[in-house]
Amino acid sequence: MLERLDKSQIFDSEKSYARVSLSWKIPWSVMAPLSLLLTATAIRLYEPAIGTEYRLQIFDRYQQLSPRVPTDVPISIVDIDEGSLARIGQWPWPRQQMADLVDELTALGAAAIVFDVLFSEPDRLSPARLAELLPAGATFDDARAKLRDLPDNDQAFASAISNSNVAIGFALTPDPGPRLPELKPRYATKGPAPDPYLLSFGGAITALPVLETSASGYGYLTHTVGTDEVIRRLPLFVRVGETVYPSLAAEALRIAQGASNHATKTTDPASGNTGRAGLINVRIGRLIVPTDPAG
Repeated sequence: MLERLDKSQIFDSEKSYARVSLSWKIPWSVMAPLSLLLTATAIRLYEPAIGTEYRLQIFDRYQQLSPRVPTDVPISIVDIDEGSLARIGQWPWPRQQMADLVDELTALGAAAIVFDVLFSEPDRLSPARLAELLPAGATFDDARAKLRDLPDNDQAFASAISNSNVAIGFALTPDPGPRLPELKPRYATKGPAPDPYLLSFGGAITALPVLETSASGYGYLTHTVGTDEVIRRLPLFVRVGETVYPSLAAEALRIAQGASNHATKTTDPASGNTGRAGLINVRIGRLIVPTDPAG
């Protein structure tokens, strides 16, 4: 049975509820750390430029105080040093010299040979190119003909590359170029396509087509630097136009292991795995490399 209440009873009830509500307060011991936590979270999510700079300086300091412990790695660096320049001559060396270097490293059992040098122009020391520098006239016709009959340096380099596991590179540019680099490996994706999360570039300075086709691996060799000109990140993938390309480092790991492609794992907030959309890791052969959302 319903009981009818008069207005005075209703108002008294509301006043009692208001007194109870106002008497409940959050203790300062809880409020202070909670406020600090919320402030820190907001700063991290919407980080101002000065906050980013300060955080990176702290990161650099940690690296100086406790650097990574050196470990033995199966990598040898063939450096173009003063001794090499004195013995062989000024850089750039003839591509025939580079071909001989590839043949020798291959004979020594190199699993992968990586050139972090851009071979975008024909070798100016190729015999046919030297023939063009000779003065016009019958006096040099015989020498010109003999030079043109000699093997082309770029073709010799391409032949050596095709008989080994060699990775070469291309440079990224903000503006579109004459053509896009040849895409060597495809990549498989677990999750959404990684394209929207990657650093984007308009074009590239590519290697010579004859070298590009002969190489087993082909990746970008451009480094991205921070506002203070320090390299702290090495993206494994970038987007050039509408195509995703691997880095030269990723390609070196791939061909050294005899892998045919790369595999990316991505997520988005709807998946429930993380609050941030983007890449999680990249599988290169037997290696799984954790990444930030931009790869």
